[in-house]
This record gives sequence, C-alpha cells and structure tokens, in this order.
Amino acid sequence: MPKAVYTQKTRSVLDRLFDMAIPEPNSGCWLFTGAVSDRGYGIFGTGGKTKRAHRVAFEETYGLLSPDVCVLHRCDTPPCINPDHLWLGSHYDNAMDKIAKGRHPEMHGEKNSQARLTEEKARHIKSSSESTTSLAKKFGVSLSIVSEIRHGKKWKHL
Repeated sequence: MPKAVYTQKTRSVLDRLFDMAIPEPNSGCWLFTGAVSDRGYGIFGTGGKTKRAHRVAFEETYGLLSPDVCVLHRCDTPPCINPDHLWLGSHYDNAMDKIAKGRHPEMHGEKNSQARLTEEKARHIKSSSESTTSLAKKFGVSLSIVSEIRHGKKWKHL
C-alpha cells in the first residue's frame, strides 16, 4: 500500500504553527521562531491572511474569536504561542494588563505628545489666582483645560 504524501496543504494549521516554535524550558513558553512584528509578536500566514501567531494558536486550539476580543499573555512574552499561557480579554483588559505589568509608558504631563503646556506653566495655572479666562489667553489653551488643571483632572501628578 502506498504511503500517504504529507504536504503543506494536508498538515493542520496548528502543526505548521507549532513547528515554528521552540520550547523555553524555564518558563514553559513556546517561542515562535518565524517572522515577528516590531513589538515582538509572531506573525503567521493562514487562509490567505496574516495574523498574530498567538491569536492563531488560541483560535486553532479553542475556536474562532470575534475581532474585538484580545488574546493576552499570562507570561508577558510576546513571541509565546503556548495556548496555556493565553487568555481572552477586552481592549480595556489588555490596557490594564499592560499597566499592571509595567509596560505602559508614562504619558502624562510633558511626556504626552499632545501636551501644549510645560510643567512649569501647568504649576503656574494650578497655583495662580488669575482668572481662568486670563490664564487661558496667556498660555493659549482652552478655558476647560485651565479648569481641569485647577481641579486636578489634568496634570494630576502635580
């Protein structure tokens, strides 16, 4: 009896994906060795589409997901595709997980690319007895920005 030909088309997506991973013995991560994004996540092509490798690993193991669901890493290792290290969450869960793991850059004050004030100017607004209108004109910002700084809603760290 002839032996079955085992081609790329007959191999499962999961087989192809896991063939591109190496186990990391200390953490239990399965590190994807194929192409990676600029943030270190594996990139894998399947069904004519390119997806994040960890998302493919989750979907092929547990079932298809809606696009608005995030696949997060318990291990916090972007190239990991071990389904046991992955969990589902919302975009909010993803943001909170990022902050909890210390990967969210400080974006307040002058470090925020949209900041129009320096820390020195924001401190002046916060401590000044000048009118809101006067300060808004002086620093070229809206009345609401001045009010939010004074009430601790903006530049909270001051």
